[in-house]
Amino acid sequence: MQRRLRFFACTTSLAALYLSIYAKNSHKEGDIALFIIENFEMKPSQREMVFCSVKHHAYTQVCAMSTNITEATQQVPTARKQLIRSLKTRPGFKQVYD
Repeated sequence: MQRRLRFFACTTSLAALYLSIYAKNSHKEGDIALFIIENFEMKPSQREMVFCSVKHHAYTQVCAMSTNITEATQQVPTARKQLIRSLKTRPGFKQVYD
C-alpha cells in the first residue's frame, strides 16, 4: 500500500470547510493529512470557526501558524489593499485578475 503525505493550507473558515470536505472525499487508506492555518492574525472567534470546520475530517496534524489578537481589534485593509481591490474591477485590470 502506498502512503501519501497531503498538505492542506487555508486562511478562512470557509476555505477550511471546503478543504475538509475535499480531504474526506479523497482520503485513501494510509494517507497522512496535515492541515495548516496560515492567517497572519486571527481573533479567537475566527480561530474557533476554522477549528469547527476542520472537524469534518480526521487530519493527522493541525497546525495553527497565526497570532492571536483581541476581539476588539479592528481589521481594516491597508491603503495598498484598498487600491488593489479598486483596480481589480477596472477594465484592463479585470481581464488580468479573471
